[in-house]
Amino acid sequence: MGKISNEAREELIRSAGDASFREDMRKVASNRHDVFRAGSRNDPDILLKFLTEYNEFLNHQPKPFQEIIDRNMKL
Repeated sequence: MGKISNEAREELIRSAGDASFREDMRKVASNRHDVFRAGSRNDPDILLKFLTEYNEFLNHQPKPFQEIIDRNMKL
């Protein structure tokens, strides 16, 4: 992550001093939950079900594979 500008830094400092902002962030944090966990452990079945249903939702049809024929690829 890159450095932030002085202007952005000053805005963060001002926001941190605002009681209503802190209260809003506390509410957001208290309502946050990890949808891929069952109790206190990660559950790969939940993740797999989510990814399968999300793929169905998108109705993604994969494109046929095309071989890359370039011989001199430089990044």
